[in-house]
Amino acid sequence: MMINLVNYTTKLGQQYTLFRFATNAMESFKSSPPSFREFLQKEKERLSHATQSREEFKNGGPDTADMLQSLCTFLEDKLDFDSEKQLDTLLLRLRQQSVIHFHAAFEALLRDILRELLYKHQENLKADRDIKLGKLISTPKESIIREEIERQIALFDRWSVEDKAKYFQDKFGISWSTYWTHAFKSLNQFRQEILHDDIDRVVIDDDVELALEVTSILGWGICMQGWLLDPELFYVGQVDKRRIEEDCKLFRK
Repeated sequence: MMINLVNYTTKLGQQYTLFRFATNAMESFKSSPPSFREFLQKEKERLSHATQSREEFKNGGPDTADMLQSLCTFLEDKLDFDSEKQLDTLLLRLRQQSVIHFHAAFEALLRDILRELLYKHQENLKADRDIKLGKLISTPKESIIREEIERQIALFDRWSVEDKAKYFQDKFGISWSTYWTHAFKSLNQFRQEILHDDIDRVVIDDDVELALEVTSILGWGICMQGWLLDPELFYVGQVDKRRIEEDCKLFRK
């Protein structure tokens, strides 16, 4: 599979556009509390109808119905709450999810790149790992190679940001640069705090934009360096090779 930088940057752009669209819609609710209450009432009615009419919810058993009914009750309770406070909470959740999405998209890109690079450069797989003779006899070589690659990717996922950057540099000659390695480390820590430490961790618009910047620029730099090394593995669109060579030098600082 060719790594498609154009698709990656398009996905990031779509997520950011969705984020801005949703935040603007919520901000408009702030100026019209009755509209927000009307929206919640419609959602309550829609979910209530779903619990009564959809076979998949009926077949899900009492737990499924109870879960949806609890959500309906939650929405109903919020009709009497301060709408501006509720909107601020929803905006916070939206910002949090956007940061998490950008981080996840970059991590997925890294795994895809590593998968293709390891398949092309199988000498970087762990050569001293024992594989049972029975498996070697009964399993096609291609399947064993693919399995070993996935094993390496699973190990890679557990490494620190610095170790991941070092691995790309040492094995493939692709540099993340000191600056962008630290930037992604900070984003990684921020995401960890949201998911595991503080569900109400404050996230502002600047944080979302920084997450977009880090994941787009670092993703661009890694893919462009990969393209210069092996154009058959990376699609980066129509670019000027000389300029890319100059720009990529910035990632070696």
